[in-house]
Formats: sequence, C-alpha cells, structure tokens
Amino acid sequence: MSENVELNNSKARNRTQMDDQKVTLHSKIHKKNIGEVEIRKDSRLHYREMKFRLKAELVYGILKSVLGEGKVLSPQVDVYGKSKKIFKL
Repeated sequence: MSENVELNNSKARNRTQMDDQKVTLHSKIHKKNIGEVEIRKDSRLHYREMKFRLKAELVYGILKSVLGEGKVLSPQVDVYGKSKKIFKL
C-alpha cells in the first residue's frame, strides 16, 4: 500500500491555523486525500491525543487493487492474498 500513498505536511488555510499541524495521506491512485494523522494537546490539563482518520472506502480500494481478486468467505468477510490458502478458498 505504501507505494500508492504519498505523505505530506498540511498547510494553513487561514490565520488561525499553522502549517504542518497534520500529516496527510494522499492516494496516487484516486488522486485524493485519503486520511490524516494529527497529534493534539488542547490544554495543559488535557492529555496528548493522536488522531488517525482514514476514508475507509478509498483505503479499501487501494488494498483491493494491490492484493488482487478476493474470495467471499461470508457476507461480512472477503479473503485476499495468502489468506485464501489458510481458508482453503
């Protein structure tokens, strides 16, 4: 998947923001932003948080394109790659 995703630092869009507050994940396949990673500490009393957001459908599309055709194990589970041998599909 890493070959299909480019990492960039965010850029401020207005005066209240600062450059490089987040790392954005940009899909080379979809030509769109597919997620972001952000570390926040909103106040001295608040613990640091790492927020990791992904657009699931786009990430799933990248994974499917890399892993090839999958097999349906159940209505909720698709099996890809080497795991097809484990499930004897």
